[in-house]
This record gives sequence, structure tokens and C-alpha cells, in this order.
Amino acid sequence: MSKLTPTQIQSIFDFTTTKYIKYYDVQLELVDHIANRIEELQTEDVQLTFDQALHKVYKSFGVYGFTKMQEEKVRQMEKFWHKKFWSYYMSYFKLPKIILTMLLSVLFYGLIMAGSAYTSRGLSFYFLSLLLLIGFTIRSRSMRKDNFKQVRSKYLAIHSYAVTVQGYFTGSIILVGSSPNFFSGDQPLNLPQWAIMAAAIFLSFMVINHHALNYVFPKWLAQEVQERYVHLGDVGLQLATK
Repeated sequence: MSKLTPTQIQSIFDFTTTKYIKYYDVQLELVDHIANRIEELQTEDVQLTFDQALHKVYKSFGVYGFTKMQEEKVRQMEKFWHKKFWSYYMSYFKLPKIILTMLLSVLFYGLIMAGSAYTSRGLSFYFLSLLLLIGFTIRSRSMRKDNFKQVRSKYLAIHSYAVTVQGYFTGSIILVGSSPNFFSGDQPLNLPQWAIMAAAIFLSFMVINHHALNYVFPKWLAQEVQERYVHLGDVGLQLATK
């Protein structure tokens, strides 16, 4: 089988760029596939030039060219992160982590039922405090993520992580931010016990979610970067510690 030269490999990279493949990791996989296919075609037909073989391979991708492949890779990576994140959340409803969930719920239940928290306005205070905690953390972390911003648009695995985490952050803010609307005024809570316990469980889960988004998931990203992109060097470690 004929082997392609470094110049020809670079030509394939350039070609994928002109076809709107914007993620470098997708390009690597695509170039590897195209190069192998070109080598096979030129082995089968020694008269076939490199350019002819390249366009023949591209034509085999159909009407949408490389776009469909890139879209499929995007869906795969988003599904990968969602599945990974949900496995973490679900672990808090199984032993041994469910014990921590129960302890947090009991703690919040006691706080809601005690002192000023016994009023509706007091319960709103807990929700608003949690919202501010999330907001300040997002702001402080985003200000230290310059290196992350530089590479996220270049690598699909990093970009899909950022998009997925942003969705979880936004969902957290909407849920916590809208909760106080249901508890207004200074009158004692006239809610059944199950509703107060549900609020306590919800607050517990938001604490768990906050910890995951800011401390657990970034370390997962760092591990994924180090495994997938060895050439990035210490970027994975920097992402984990910032």
C-alpha cells in the first residue's frame, strides 16, 4: 500500500478546514480515515492521483459531505457528558452517598423549621443565599478560565463539556431563582410536612449540584483532556485546578 507524504497529509487537513470541520479532534479522526482510504484507492489504481483520490473519498460522504459526520460527533460527545453527569447525580440516591443526601435534607429541614426560617420570608432567604453562592462561583471561575476559553472552541470534547455544563448552571439558577416566588411574606409557613421536606431535599440536591459543577466535573474534564489530547501538555491540570 502506498504511503502518503507529510505534505499530502497536511493537504487533507487543509481540505477538511475548507469543508467547515472546525474541531481539531474531529479533523484528526477524519484525516486518518481519509488518508487510509486514499492509500487503498491508490493501491487499487496506481494511475489515480492524490487529488483524484481525495475528491473520490469526499464524494463517498454523500450530499452533506463531512458536515453530517461532525454533527454526529457533536451528538455523541454531548450524550457522553450527559450520561457521565447523570451517573454522578444518581449515585447520591444509592448507598453510601444517599446517607449524605439524607443528612443534608434533615439539616435543611431543621433550618427551615427553626427561628426566622419558620416564616415564608425566611425560607426565601435560603433559596436566595444558594442562588448568590452559585452566581459568585460562576463569576469567579469564569474570570480564571482564559486558558479554557482559548482551547474550548478548537476541541469538540472540551466545547461539548462547556455547553453541557452551562446548561446545568443555567438550570440551577432558574430553579433556585424562581423558588422564592412561591414563598413570600412574613406569615408562618402553612405548608404540609411533605412539602417542607421536599424543599429540604431540593436544597440538598442544589448543594450537591453546586459541588459537582465546580469541583467534580472540572476534574473529569481534565482527565478527559489528558487522555484525549496528550499534546496539550499541562492544560488538563490547569483546567482542574482553576
